[in-house]
Amino acid sequence: MDNCTIINVGGIKFITEKNTLKRYPETRLGLLSNQSREYISEKGFYFFDRNPELFNIILDFYRNNEVHIPSGTCGSLVEKELEFWKIPFEGIAECCRSRFLNSENELETIKKIKHAFDMHNSTELDVAETKQWGFNRIWLFLEEPLTSTPAKVYNIIYILVVVLSAIMAFLFTCEEMREQYIDIDTLINVTTSAGFNVYTDRNNPKDVLHATTILPIWWYTLDRFFLVFFTLEYFIRLIVCPSKIEFLKNWLNIMDLILNVSMWTRFCLELNMTLVMNSYTATWIFGMSYCMISLRLIRIFRIYKQYLELRVLLLSLKTSFKELLLLLVTFIVIAALFANFIYYAEFQEPSTFPSSFSGLWWSVVTMTTVGYGDVYPKSTPGKIVGCLCAVCGLLILAMPIAIIATNFSNYYQKMKDIGKFKKKVINSSSKQNKISTTVVGNKVFNNC
Repeated sequence: MDNCTIINVGGIKFITEKNTLKRYPETRLGLLSNQSREYISEKGFYFFDRNPELFNIILDFYRNNEVHIPSGTCGSLVEKELEFWKIPFEGIAECCRSRFLNSENELETIKKIKHAFDMHNSTELDVAETKQWGFNRIWLFLEEPLTSTPAKVYNIIYILVVVLSAIMAFLFTCEEMREQYIDIDTLINVTTSAGFNVYTDRNNPKDVLHATTILPIWWYTLDRFFLVFFTLEYFIRLIVCPSKIEFLKNWLNIMDLILNVSMWTRFCLELNMTLVMNSYTATWIFGMSYCMISLRLIRIFRIYKQYLELRVLLLSLKTSFKELLLLLVTFIVIAALFANFIYYAEFQEPSTFPSSFSGLWWSVVTMTTVGYGDVYPKSTPGKIVGCLCAVCGLLILAMPIAIIATNFSNYYQKMKDIGKFKKKVINSSSKQNKISTTVVGNKVFNNC
């Protein structure tokens, strides 16, 4: 027994040989001696107030030169034990490293979810501060539809306005909604005689339609209403928001600002059509400002505050940014390779693929499995290249989709677990309060 060492961990004694512990003299157990502060001379053993269930893992490291983590053991707890016993992480066996890192990955996932959801979580705000109509109350009214019934009503109205503005963008392009006020020949003659430049292409029916027709008065009236509504709504939110920097960094608010600037630019140019007709730059800006109408529907993403699933989806896409970027780079490289392959494979065909640029369009369409059929290989080598291109496209597109789906599943499950745990905490607190109230009431009744 002279070669044995008795170690008491959390009330349970472990006996091992001293030579076993001396294999790693730089660790806490390897440094043990009779002068150690953990040594109890009266009892003849070393005492450590640690978890005895995990101490077998520590002893196995000295016996087998590896740390093996049992299934169902929290990796974070094992990490703390290894740090206490001064055992390097390199000692973890390769078969258990994924299990060791699993808890760390879960903690990172939970941290990202809390960061994403706590930014919009108003439950931590002081209720007393939100009873009066101050900046906080207005901010909750505009940004947090789940905080009150008026906020829900306003949010519904906001969504209806956004949908109506999107419908207006469709009506803008509808020929049946337009009223002709001048024909193209008269327009060209009048503008030319007045000394204005004409940028209308009479061979383009869409260009002629927008140059010779106008929309009903009610369309312009509603458009002005949207202009005022979204502008006021944006600036009010900017004024009452708790953090101006976070507000300006939000991508939805950036898009709102771009849309408002484009709407006001279009409105100012409509008041000065002479400038539009006399300057190609003003005409181009005027057309681009009208094109921005199509982005109005993006405002409907504000509903992600109500639907946690949509928040999880956006968080999954944000987390998978590197995978999506890798997909884009890989897709571009493979598409460029097959563009050159199909050009040389069809070199003997005079009617197909005059250059690699036409082959690039074909490879993109083929890899994405769209297959317009406007350009296709005719020779046998070209068909072989086409088959390889289609198969490579399927493989390249499938791999990152699985990663994104896995991230969404993990975030969604963690989000549900966090929500369930909070409900249990709230229910437990309410039950404890009821029990305390009942006990106090019974004491008062008995004393009476």
